Amino acid sequence: MLMVLVLPLVGCKQPEQQVAGATNADETVVDAARADEATGANAAGQPGEQAQAAAEGTAAGTAASNAAEDTGTPNKVEGFAAYVPDMTVKQGEIIAVPVRLTYADNAAGFQMTVKYDPKKLEIGGGEPVTKGSAVPAGSLFMPNAGEPGQVRVACAGSETFDAEKQELFVIHFKAVGGPGTTTIDIDDSDRAATKFGFANEKAKPIKPAPKAVDGTITIQ
Repeated sequence: MLMVLVLPLVGCKQPEQQVAGATNADETVVDAARADEATGANAAGQPGEQAQAAAEGTAAGTAASNAAEDTGTPNKVEGFAAYVPDMTVKQGEIIAVPVRLTYADNAAGFQMTVKYDPKKLEIGGGEPVTKGSAVPAGSLFMPNAGEPGQVRVACAGSETFDAEKQELFVIHFKAVGGPGTTTIDIDDSDRAATKFGFANEKAKPIKPAPKAVDGTITIQ
């Protein structure tokens, strides 16, 4: 049976933690993400724009795999941590940026906000945000990439993630800025639009939460 998690440690009744589109203070990130998913607003644009993006999906995926270089788990990641690897990409290409979790079998659900510089990167590819290989097929996965500069994701399930694969989700960006390095920020601050938190397979908050380790993308 699927357990829909609304993570207690993130205090979903506080207004700043609601997903855009929530109609009242009691609407959770899961409820609002479902509404976004139903209307198609969780992708980068309106339904017509999504259809066009979907048509470009195969080519975009190929470009991402060819253009980007993932340098793996950075040396700065130690212990229990959610992290983004440092990567490089050519200007104008699509890049698939993973968000990963070490010791992922400790968790079965999460929610977080990932921030990026919209002057350097924009959401691209056929599907803006995809479920990671570490997440079980039966888990509820709800991304929202509708607001430039940030991506919000919630995931809930009754089965723990795959510790070996680590990958929670993947964001597809197009490198639109000039050459240089930009940061992908896992926002674990109190000001995050969707607060950073994890839960186990029994929907209990994981305390302490994993560390949030940012990554960089170097545009060439």
